[in-house]
Amino acid sequence: MLSIQGVTIGFDGQVAVDNVSFDVGDGDIVVLLGPSGCGKSTLLRAIAGLQPLDSGRILRGGVDICGRAPHERGIGMMFQDHALFPHRDVGRNVEFGLRMKGMGAEQRHDRVLAMLQLVGLAGFERRTVGNLSGGEAQRVALARALAPEPDLLLLDEPLGSLDRELRDRLVAELPDVLHRVGISAIHVTHDHDEAFAMADEIVVMGEGRVLQKGQPMDVWRRPASETVARFLGHRNIIEAGGHRAVVLPDAATVVDPGDGRSIDYVVIATRFRGGSREVEVERVDTGQRLVFLLAGAPPIGDRVALVIDPDGISPIE
Repeated sequence: MLSIQGVTIGFDGQVAVDNVSFDVGDGDIVVLLGPSGCGKSTLLRAIAGLQPLDSGRILRGGVDICGRAPHERGIGMMFQDHALFPHRDVGRNVEFGLRMKGMGAEQRHDRVLAMLQLVGLAGFERRTVGNLSGGEAQRVALARALAPEPDLLLLDEPLGSLDRELRDRLVAELPDVLHRVGISAIHVTHDHDEAFAMADEIVVMGEGRVLQKGQPMDVWRRPASETVARFLGHRNIIEAGGHRAVVLPDAATVVDPGDGRSIDYVVIATRFRGGSREVEVERVDTGQRLVFLLAGAPPIGDRVALVIDPDGISPIE
């Protein structure tokens, strides 16, 4: 559907996007994940036609679209600040792109109602933008982006300004909406929880480069480097056989003391993490500290015998 090939972009002698390549399949949601300043938004602007390339190609169906103007690319865009027109009501915001396409009034009306129904805002067409909540404004922005039926939707940190409860709800709903209409999407975020919840494919970026790409579970369980592991929130980075490795937080199981496979640890801290209990332990013989998600809640100071699944240990660079 879309192929990014060796894209490089620089500003004032500094490279912002460095030889980036990845593909977006039909109907897939690809998430660009990385810290602020790593080139994610610059790359998104280049795909939209708002930023020229220094080198590389952007292909749609095998055709290079770099010479096309933004309005000729069939791409929709949704921003963090919603970018709604304050002087227009909800319906006229959603129909803006349809007017630009020259669609007739009756078709525009039907399309606006269908899009508002899709995003859960049926009956909102005459609401003023100033009276919308943050979540409602974001849904209107999504309806407006989807109304002209783009082949590809670009989402630049669209949930970053929302509170955690609302963000979590939209993170759960947005992929469902996009998959229902069958639109491919590239979603930019620095939040790894958001990325894993939404992505069919994740592209981890750092300092303008692609550090790793793959399906969410593969990236989580097999980070390519310590940089990727730490950015994804992995805390168990160890030395194993002269190499660095990640121990997954779900890799340990509590067993009976004296089990021949087990290692003895002492519980030094426990804390809630979402709906589970995170337990920090210290290895008795070496003092090595690890954090696991364990069934039950061993009291601080208790000695526990743990077996660590070898499949839960992944070598890293």
